[in-house]
Amino acid sequence: MEPGNSSSNGILTGKANNPYVRVEGASISESTARIRIRVILNRQSTDLLFSLLGMKEGGQAGPTVTATADGDYTLAGFSGSVVSSLDIRVENFQGLSDLLREDYSDSMTDILDITPGT
Repeated sequence: MEPGNSSSNGILTGKANNPYVRVEGASISESTARIRIRVILNRQSTDLLFSLLGMKEGGQAGPTVTATADGDYTLAGFSGSVVSSLDIRVENFQGLSDLLREDYSDSMTDILDITPGT
């Protein structure tokens, strides 16, 4: 897996030294896949809402997964996607929440290049 703008499987981290979120694994039906991952901060509940998106703006999206704390989460793909699931670990829930609130207008998207066994 080669995340869009991060290293060491860290994603959705901005310029922080330690990743806020890491990719732990993926299930894909081809040798490689490119997909977007989005996180939105819900200011009312303070939850983080994760989903997988197709590469086309305004295109398909997977179901939303709600994160309420650090931990492991599985994001499902969507119809027609070669990615059936993506396993992530939120390692710094508060740091990501603060980043979204202060620097990203409550939403951030990253591009992931995924290979089997990620």
